[in-house]
Amino acid sequence: MANVDAFANSFLNPVSGAQSTFRSAMNALAYPAQPRALSSDLNPCGPMASGALALLLTLADQETPIWLAPSLAASETLKNFIAFHCGARVVDDPALAVFAFLASPLELAPLARFAQGDPDYPDRSATVIVQVEAFDDHAWRFFGPGLPSPRSFGVSPAPKEFVEMWTANQAGFPLGVDVIFVCGSQIAALPRSLRISEI
Repeated sequence: MANVDAFANSFLNPVSGAQSTFRSAMNALAYPAQPRALSSDLNPCGPMASGALALLLTLADQETPIWLAPSLAASETLKNFIAFHCGARVVDDPALAVFAFLASPLELAPLARFAQGDPDYPDRSATVIVQVEAFDDHAWRFFGPGLPSPRSFGVSPAPKEFVEMWTANQAGFPLGVDVIFVCGSQIAALPRSLRISEI
């Protein structure tokens, strides 16, 4: 039987809630590696935190294939939520997803398994949305568009060999994936155009 919370949990005002979340996501991509406020009146759903849930509601619909990391896909409550509120198709192959959702940055590797786009349509790549426990400004250093000067940024828990992983992702630009990290009421984005180094 479906969990009632999966049906009751939604934006109090769907239009303004989605608009606010979308604006926050665009700001995070425009000002990369910088935590930005994300307002959400949602409750967590299974293992998915409220911020990631807000992005899911805003970005996914009946025409949007999404992929859930196994830690998320195991939740019947979350799958009921997606079916009822979004109607999005959950795919088994991450390479077929427009948006991928992960419960931890430790589930990131390898980024190459997600849709990379193609030379004619680089926008057909995936956006990977990852829940984190905390942001850390002493982990990595980023350079590139949207950053007038190098910026330090990181997440906790930190994936092993993230520098190598991101370097390989950026090397294929304009192909590659964009990543949005969600921590409580904040998000931070890494567009594929950014270069990385260790501090």
